[in-house]
Amino acid sequence: MYKLIFADDERIVREGIQKIIDWEQCGFTVTGFCENGMEVLELVEAECPDVIITDIKMPVLDGIELSRRVRQKYKDVKILFVTGFDDFSYAKSAIDLDVSEYILKPISAAGMTKTLLKLKEQLDAEKEEKRGVEHLRASLQRELPLLRSTFLNWLISENCTREEAEYRRDFYAVEELSGSMYLPLAVSVDSFANEKRGFSEEDQELSRYAILNIVEEIVRARKLGVCFMQGERIAVIGCLKNESLFRLKNESLDAAEEIRWSIEKYLNFTVTVGVGSACEHLEEIRGAYQRAVNALEYRISLGPNRVICVEDLEPGRPQTEKTDKLEASLVAAIRSNDEGEIRKIVPLLYTGYVKRGASLSSIKGTTIVLMVILLREFSLSDDQPFSLDEKQMNEILSIQSVQGLCERMLQFSLDKARGISAGRQENNQHIVEQAKEYIKQNYSDTDLTLTTISNHLFISPSYFTYIFKKNTGSTFGTYLMKTRMEAAHRLLMDTSMKNFEISERTGFSDPRYFSFCFKKYYGMTPSEYRKKNQNGQV
Repeated sequence: MYKLIFADDERIVREGIQKIIDWEQCGFTVTGFCENGMEVLELVEAECPDVIITDIKMPVLDGIELSRRVRQKYKDVKILFVTGFDDFSYAKSAIDLDVSEYILKPISAAGMTKTLLKLKEQLDAEKEEKRGVEHLRASLQRELPLLRSTFLNWLISENCTREEAEYRRDFYAVEELSGSMYLPLAVSVDSFANEKRGFSEEDQELSRYAILNIVEEIVRARKLGVCFMQGERIAVIGCLKNESLFRLKNESLDAAEEIRWSIEKYLNFTVTVGVGSACEHLEEIRGAYQRAVNALEYRISLGPNRVICVEDLEPGRPQTEKTDKLEASLVAAIRSNDEGEIRKIVPLLYTGYVKRGASLSSIKGTTIVLMVILLREFSLSDDQPFSLDEKQMNEILSIQSVQGLCERMLQFSLDKARGISAGRQENNQHIVEQAKEYIKQNYSDTDLTLTTISNHLFISPSYFTYIFKKNTGSTFGTYLMKTRMEAAHRLLMDTSMKNFEISERTGFSDPRYFSFCFKKYYGMTPSEYRKKNQNGQV
């Protein structure tokens, strides 16, 4: 949907057009119906619309001057003029505004719908042109090797959905991963420092590419999947089409041993190969590869120049990729204080631990680790603990059932979510109070806008709009107008300043707009208000 703002000073026109046009059917969401150009300018800054449809003759700020101001900052916004025959020639004279369409009054539903559909086609075409689809396709073919490598690194390092992973695999033509089972390997140089001759950084990089060439030859010969550079390691994603898990594991272990042996023979230094866990789906590869990296950590105790299979050392370990994804989902649910999602995820975690054959003591250890992760993830200040204390540890260790551990983890997660939500709300209230004070001190500044105050508070305009409305019940624009009107009231009552002086003092660059806003707010002009006050009628 494209965003659209409609402006006309006649309420009957605004209400009528709102009812007779099926905006969504035409491809548009109307973010505001405004009665003058100044209201449009305020809304443009907050909404960044694609289209503005404006009447030409409006009070305070007419359509042409509005368009000039919009064009200064937003070059791509489509502007359509609503005009009568009397001012049509006048509107046509503003050729420098690049007006997309002139809509003659009275406005008909059929005519407006036709115009909107035509405009949507134009916007769609421009968006497609900017994307440069054909150019990108040609570039894609040139850059495909690099993009494949980027995709593979993304696959082993980022959380993703199955649909997203499969789409990217097909898009980048990584046909080697079109199987039903995957088994990752991680190849790591043991040390360059043990060589008699020194290895410069350039020598080390060249050596890694030499390793990559050897690994590529072995993987290609065995039709075992793909390999690529991953930082200082070489990653292999083993995949055999239409083969059993048993065959994939055996072929991967044989390849790992051939890699280790070949590098030692031809390059005269050694590597250790970590073998991860098997998985069925692309989105699970990240967790499976992490286990291959974890296997490399056993090099310290087992020694270098060997193949280390993580499942030989961590049988039945519950943290598979599926569990990792649930843990990541739990973190997200706690962050958003989604109690329903927390109550759903925690039991799934513990059901998964049990299904994978984890012992009670292993699940206790996992519970402690997960609690520590959550403490570190959501520590709100430096004085909060990053680990469990002795009493908390003993409480977990004393629980004698998986159900009990699950219930304790659930309560811990809910408490953490509520604490984070309360802390966030307190912080938001502090930001809003800062905003109020800033408005109080700067309401006389004609350049005070949603953007300037958001920049001052170091938050995005959209988030500021959300928390300000949530905490005050008022939009920023309404609150600022209220502050300015109350200041204008005081100046009218307590001083003999003229209207144009009060206008400047309260942040209005145009006295006519000040008078318009004052009358809208108080029901009378500033002069009438002052006169009635002097007569004791206000």
